Amino acid sequence: MKKWPQETVQITIPSILGYEKIVLSAAGEMARNTGFTAERVEDLCTAVQEACINAIEHGNRGIKNAAVLVTITETSTGLQIEVQDYGREHLPTGLGLKQPNLEERIAGTGKKRGWGLYLMRQLVDGLEFRKAGRYNVIRLVIKRS
Repeated sequence: MKKWPQETVQITIPSILGYEKIVLSAAGEMARNTGFTAERVEDLCTAVQEACINAIEHGNRGIKNAAVLVTITETSTGLQIEVQDYGREHLPTGLGLKQPNLEERIAGTGKKRGWGLYLMRQLVDGLEFRKAGRYNVIRLVIKRS
């Protein structure tokens, strides 16, 4: 029998938009069961959704049979979520630091993309990008508050 770390859930989804909802359901349920407020559950779910969509669209470039591996671990202060894809490029650490221009976006003159990483940074307590062998990993840390 393979031993599994307590308080850890691992989910593998294909790179098909819509499957991230399975991850959101698990992350939200885990957060509720470990004492998160409704507001923090929403923050977590939004950040995890953005991380999964980025993995599907950018990391795996929409290749449907390329897996997205998500690991959710309870810590003493909250949850840690790692989203792994098969991205070929190194992720710079400063992604998502600059706030996109909402007025330009509404007017249709600004970039249509670029909100996901910014939102993740605003909603979680820690965000880290790293390369792990041939994979890209985004680590989200969110505290119960």
